[in-house]
Amino acid sequence: MKKLFYSAFVALLGILMLTGCANDDVVGVEKYNNYNENFEKLFGNIHPSQNFNTLKTVTIDASYQDAGGNYTLYVFDGMPKKKSTSLLGKFENMNNTATVKVDVSKSAKNIYCVASNDGKGKLVTVPLQAGNRVSAKFDYGSSIFIGPNDNYPGASVIIAFEDLGSTYDFDFNDVVIKVDYVAGQRTATVTLMAVGGVLPVYLECLPRGLNQPVPLFDGKELHEVMGYDVNTMINTGYQNGANNVDFVTCEIEMPYSFYIAEDGAPFLLTVNDKTEQRQITADTDAGAIPQALVIGKYLTEEGESFEWVWPKEQARIDQAYTKIGDWISDPTDFSFLEEGIEEDNLYDGYDPNQGGGEDDNAPEGVVAIDLGLPSGTLWANMNMGAESIEDYGDYYSWGDDVWDPESWSSHTYFYKDEDGGETYYSLWGDISGSYSDPAQSDWGGKWVMPSAAQFEELATYCTFEWTTVNGVDGGRFTGPNGKSGFFPAGGWLIDNYNNNPGKGSFARYWSGNGSVRTQAEALNFDENGCDDIVTISHFKEHGLPIRPVKSGSEYIPSSIRVFVDLGLPSNTMWCNMNEGANSTWEYGNLYAWFDNNYKWGDEVYDLFLTPDVDIVIPMEDQIRELIENCSFKWTTIKGVKGGLFTGPNGKSIFLPAAGWNSIWDSETYRGVQGHYWSSSYSNSTSTSEAYGLNFDNLSPIIIGDYDIAGDKLSIRTVILGD
Repeated sequence: MKKLFYSAFVALLGILMLTGCANDDVVGVEKYNNYNENFEKLFGNIHPSQNFNTLKTVTIDASYQDAGGNYTLYVFDGMPKKKSTSLLGKFENMNNTATVKVDVSKSAKNIYCVASNDGKGKLVTVPLQAGNRVSAKFDYGSSIFIGPNDNYPGASVIIAFEDLGSTYDFDFNDVVIKVDYVAGQRTATVTLMAVGGVLPVYLECLPRGLNQPVPLFDGKELHEVMGYDVNTMINTGYQNGANNVDFVTCEIEMPYSFYIAEDGAPFLLTVNDKTEQRQITADTDAGAIPQALVIGKYLTEEGESFEWVWPKEQARIDQAYTKIGDWISDPTDFSFLEEGIEEDNLYDGYDPNQGGGEDDNAPEGVVAIDLGLPSGTLWANMNMGAESIEDYGDYYSWGDDVWDPESWSSHTYFYKDEDGGETYYSLWGDISGSYSDPAQSDWGGKWVMPSAAQFEELATYCTFEWTTVNGVDGGRFTGPNGKSGFFPAGGWLIDNYNNNPGKGSFARYWSGNGSVRTQAEALNFDENGCDDIVTISHFKEHGLPIRPVKSGSEYIPSSIRVFVDLGLPSNTMWCNMNEGANSTWEYGNLYAWFDNNYKWGDEVYDLFLTPDVDIVIPMEDQIRELIENCSFKWTTIKGVKGGLFTGPNGKSIFLPAAGWNSIWDSETYRGVQGHYWSSSYSNSTSTSEAYGLNFDNLSPIIIGDYDIAGDKLSIRTVILGD
C-alpha cells in the first residue's frame, strides 16, 4: 500500500525502543491497524479493482490530415456549449497525427473532441466503451464546429483526506482540497476548502517528472493558511468550529501535463501527530483501504453536472452518502452520487450544484412574475432587449447572441450536405441554460430560455386575452393566482427589419428546445390564442423574440400521467389527472363505488398495500390532509372549470369539476361541482355510504353521505406516503 511513508516514524521508533519507552507511546502501527479493522467492519469487502478514484486517464490517438500540422485540440466531457460541460484538455500546435491524454470520469460514455484552427474546426464524438485508448479522426464527414472554445471551466476534482487520528470517524473532512486543471497545460489551481482535523497538517504535490515534492501554500500549516489555530475545525459544520470560512487557493507549475488518475493523485498530506510524523497520499492501491477519496465531476444520465460535497463533522461518509457501500464493492456503480444522499449530513456552507449563478444582470425594469403555475416557473415581464412590457425587444436566431442572417453561423454548428457543400445549422437539443442561451449569457442569474413544456404550461394553466397595450397588440396570459404577463405580437424577422410577416397580428417566441437540425420549437399565438398548437417548429436562422424565465420544478406535459408530490405531511402523492382522462383538464369517467377493481373499503384496504400495488383510492385521511394543507382556487384550464390545489411546496394539481351522477338523479352539475370518491366507509355500522371530496367555486369539503350503490363520482388516485 502506497499511502504511508514511515521514514520519520521508523527513525523515531528506533530511538524509542533504544530508550525503553512504554508501548503506548508507539501509536502509529496500532492506530493504522485499528483504522483498517474499523473500516472493514463498517463497509465490508472492497472490490479488488477499487482504488477510490472516480477518474481514469484516457489516451486519445488524434488524426487530422487536412490540418496542415498546426491546430489546437480541445477535449470536452460534454457537448460543447452546454453549461455543464468542462474542458478536459487543450493541446496546442498539434501535428496531423498525435497522441494525448485526459482524465475522464469512469462513468462517462463519451468525450467530445474539437480540432480548431483560427476559431473554426471539426467536432467528433468519441465513445469510451472501447476502454482507455480511443481514436478521434477528423475527416471530411466530421461535423464542423465554430465558436469559442476557452469559455469553459477546466476539469475539477475534490480530494478528501482522513488524517488517521485516534477517532477513525471516516467523515473524510480532515483536509478537503479541490484541484482545477486542464490537460495539456502546465498549471493547476489547488483550493483549500476544509480542515476538519485538529492535528498539524501540511500539503505537498509530487507530479510526474519531479524528484522532490513541492510544498503548497508556501509550506504553511493548513489551519494557519485559513487563518485559525490548529485546534479549530474549519468548514465542517462543527458547532464550536469555524464555518463559512473563505477558501484559499494557490497555483502550481508542473514540468509535464497533469493527470490526476495516471499520476496517482499526486498530493501528499503530512500529519504531525504527537510523537510521529506520517505522510498520506491520495493514491490508493486497488483493493486497499483508503485514506483519501478522489471524486471528480460526475455527469448524470440527463447530462446534469454534480460536484461532491464533504460530510459534516461527526457524520460518517456512509451517513451522508448512504449508497457508497455499493460503490466500494462495485467500482462501476456511481449511484451514490445521485441517490440516497442525506443532505443534513453534508457541510452546508458550500453548494456547487444549486444551478444558476447569483449575478442577475437583467436590465432595470425587468420583474419575475409568479403566475401561480404548478411548476413554480417565474416569467419575465418583458422581452429581451425591451424597455417596456409592450416593446418587441430584440430578435434572435436560435442559439445565437443576435439576429444577423449574414453571420448567423458564427456561434453554431454546421455539417456537410450530400453534395459536399456547407449547410449551416445550429446545435440541436436543449440549449436552455447553456452558453448558447442568450437569456443566460446576457441576463445571468437564474434567467434562461423557456422550454417547450413551459410554454405548454403557460397556455394550459393561464387564461388568454388578445388585447392592446399602448397601441401594441398582443396576448395577455393570466395565471391561476390572478397575476398576468403581456406578450407583444412581434411576428418574426426573415432577411431584414422590413420583412416581418405577422408583426402586430401574431407572435412567435423561441423556446430552448431544438426539434430537428433546421428548426426549433417556438410559442405560437394570434388573436384566437394558442388553440391546440402551443408550439410550432420554426427555422432557426429567422429572428424571433425571447421571453426569459426563472425555472421552477420540471413541468410534466399534461398528457403524461404522473404522481405529484405536493409536500404533504404524510408524503402522499396525488395523480395529476382523473381516471379515464387523457390529460390533466379532462373530466374522465364517473364510477360507482365498486367499479373497475379499485381498492375500496377500510376493512380490506391493508390487503392491497404490497410493493407492486401502491396506486390506490385515497382514504378519508388523505382527502382531509389535502383540504387542510393545500390552498384552493376555483379556476378554468382549457375551458374546463375546477379546483386548483396547491401544496406546501408550491406544486399543484387540478381537479376538474366533473359533477356527479346517480340512478336517483340525472343532474350532473358538470362545470359547477367536483365530487371525488374516497375508499372509506362513513358509517362504522353501515356499508351503504362512503366519504368523498366535494367542492364548488367557494371551497372544498368532505361529505360522508355518498351512496355506494347509486352514486357515480370521479376518481383521483394516490400513492400513499408515511
